[in-house]
Amino acid sequence: MDAGCRDLCAAAFALAVLPLVVLLARAAAPAGGTTPAAPLLGAVVGTLVTITAAIAVSVPVGLACAVWAAEYAECRAARIVSSLTDAAVSAPSLVAGLLALALRIVLVGPGRAPAAAGAVLALCALMIPYVARGAVQMLGLVPAALRWEALALGADRWRVILRVVLPTASAGLVSSTVLAVSRAIGAASLVLVVAGPVERP
Repeated sequence: MDAGCRDLCAAAFALAVLPLVVLLARAAAPAGGTTPAAPLLGAVVGTLVTITAAIAVSVPVGLACAVWAAEYAECRAARIVSSLTDAAVSAPSLVAGLLALALRIVLVGPGRAPAAAGAVLALCALMIPYVARGAVQMLGLVPAALRWEALALGADRWRVILRVVLPTASAGLVSSTVLAVSRAIGAASLVLVVAGPVERP
């Protein structure tokens, strides 16, 4: 039964990825027999670069906020961060795009900053709350007895977090981070708002 479920999941994944593979193959193939379809490849590469940059910023910041909110819950600032995270999760994705666009216009003026920077900022504004919220839930599943036992052995609080809490919740943190990033990437409307139209030569 287990082997059959794994094979079924693998087949479903292959069927889901097949349209993307076909699309990339057609983009790489010559258009009209002479030149490659560069615009589509440029769009794919630009999207991957934007998403990678947003992930590189959002995941560490989101995990740091989650650790602070979960492990230092008695601190007033940590409670404020947790409340802001809950509020930001419920905000529409278009709000994040408009916020990034407004910040770019206020700080550097319209048209002076690269559009990709605004898209990365918008994705970060959407990813960080999702990553932090999911990580807080995973950290809350770690038994408090593990923390108290490590503290009783003389370990500092930050050592308990790094050596006990995070390794124990590592599987859940990876899963919640992947889900949060996927949810944020799926909201493509904010990127379209911030990136703006493509200038054609």
